[in-house]
Amino acid sequence: MADPRTTQVIQVIDSQSGKTAATHNVALWCIDDLGLPALYLGPTRSNVAGVISPKLDAILRGNPELWARVAKGKRLSAAKKTIDGVTLRLAWGGHSTTETKSDSAFVCIVDEADEFGDDIGGQGSIWVLANARVSAYTDGTVLGVSTPTEGKIETFVHPETGITHWKIAEAEHVASAIWRAWQGGSRHEAAAPCIDCGAYFVPRSALCWWPEDTESEEDAEERGRVICPHCGTMIHGRHRAAMRSRLVYIAPGQKPKDYEAGDECALVRDADGSEHAVEFGGYFWPGDRPFKLTLWSSGLLSFNVRKTWGRLIGALWAGRSSGDPETIKGVMNTVYGECWAFSGISTTVDEIRAHCCAAYAEGQVPAELRQRAESGRILLTMGVDVQAAMLYYVVRGWAAGLRSWLLERGTLLGETDQPEVWEQLSGVVSATWGGLPVARCAIDAGFRSNSVYAFCRGHPVIAQAWIGKLRSEKPYWSSRIDVTVDGKLVEGGQELWKQDTDVSKSWVHSRLKREQMAREGAWFLPQDIPTEYLQQLLGEYRDDATGAWIAVGPNHYLDCEALAYMAIRSLGARERAIGAPPASGGERLAGDAGYSDRAQPAPTPQAAKRRRRRGQLGRGVQL
Repeated sequence: MADPRTTQVIQVIDSQSGKTAATHNVALWCIDDLGLPALYLGPTRSNVAGVISPKLDAILRGNPELWARVAKGKRLSAAKKTIDGVTLRLAWGGHSTTETKSDSAFVCIVDEADEFGDDIGGQGSIWVLANARVSAYTDGTVLGVSTPTEGKIETFVHPETGITHWKIAEAEHVASAIWRAWQGGSRHEAAAPCIDCGAYFVPRSALCWWPEDTESEEDAEERGRVICPHCGTMIHGRHRAAMRSRLVYIAPGQKPKDYEAGDECALVRDADGSEHAVEFGGYFWPGDRPFKLTLWSSGLLSFNVRKTWGRLIGALWAGRSSGDPETIKGVMNTVYGECWAFSGISTTVDEIRAHCCAAYAEGQVPAELRQRAESGRILLTMGVDVQAAMLYYVVRGWAAGLRSWLLERGTLLGETDQPEVWEQLSGVVSATWGGLPVARCAIDAGFRSNSVYAFCRGHPVIAQAWIGKLRSEKPYWSSRIDVTVDGKLVEGGQELWKQDTDVSKSWVHSRLKREQMAREGAWFLPQDIPTEYLQQLLGEYRDDATGAWIAVGPNHYLDCEALAYMAIRSLGARERAIGAPPASGGERLAGDAGYSDRAQPAPTPQAAKRRRRRGQLGRGVQL
């Protein structure tokens, strides 16, 4: 940041690795040492006022000499810190350009850049606005730091150095703003030497290894290793500190050569054969031209002592074993500092039938599900897709670890703006399967919304109205939609749930992979499932470039399965042991012995409201 040739510095890194603390140091260095104004941009007002500003105040108060020079009273606020008349402004730029236009600055800091929108107030990206703030200074600099988010990124091996680097991806394949900025600059990556062969390599998640017979996250933590891509040595986590002490940032075409132990610098050999000495922890500067320095570092090289290799490898094992795209994405982004993108599935109807179908028939409760139900660890959910003249539905049983079985799927014929078909659905919702009632029914409210809301009001404990959004900040959330004439929420009024359809449909498609069936979260189908149902599971595919789902045929059962998954998520049962609610209503299957069929009294409206608030099912089961 101090070099006048620097126009922009971008740091892509995992979470909890000191990036925000580093931005505080840069901001105070700018206004204290240089005596020049600085601007700090956070994504939201609450983050800036509630987190960043108090941390800066603590730093200032912790240094008596510095605190004596800070302007007090009205000149010290959550949005402004002034030292000897030089101001550090704190602003936010989530949806408006107002806060980013107020002042010029010598340094503009963009923290958690991926939390900003792509187009703020219709006036461009956060980088456009940040560069405009420093344009009054010929040597002004923008500093951007963030954990990356979504992007389809591949690697390549440099033909001259033999070191593996991130490949530049097409911009339309990368949703992550910080990653797009990173690959538009020098593309330096943190490298360290192998403890055996001494050759430098760039650690990343693809080099993590665990034995094939690993059965738990704890087992992966204990036995996991990082493999040197040059000599194949399986490096134990206890060597990380020694490797970090020799860390160097290198760009494609550069190759560091470590000298004798105790040396304070490495020799960086550029692609043209020239050699340059670089301090450990530094990087090679290419010439005297203005320079956009972009840095990436893996969580495997984090200084955070809590982020041991064991924990990182265990988290990766758990994410991949879950098969949940959202979980895997979180691990890759926050733990490893890498982009990750949901991928469209490549499979066929025959392949799905070969490895998803189990030894039970539709309408039956399979033996494994019976055993789990007897131990009180099972829930049933429904997903319902609404069409003009019929309802599609699925009923799925869930056990611990999101292991599930399709119990029934079908259609209910009737105009969906008339009550008759909804009366049929009421009968299905009230039935039981092997003595097990439906705990939650998620219904698509994007069509015939009023009819869906009316049904949900008539079944306030079980039924939920859902609509889909693409690329939401959360996988699912809810809000009240019933208001009085003066705009106040109706107590106990209708609740509308929203889902990120990319998350839910990607999760269903991830279930269809052969390797998933041996893991937690296995997703079973009855052996007599009709081909039509399987074809509808493949009725949409994901465009990896945009994240949009593109229909190639009927996809109603895919929508139903996605809703059934969101229903179990909304119950709070993800990755927990699932409790079985007592059976109620009429028995749906004849000959299902071993299950009680005791009718349960309907909860009062007040009791139902209290249970919803506590996250209960309305049948006395606490999740």
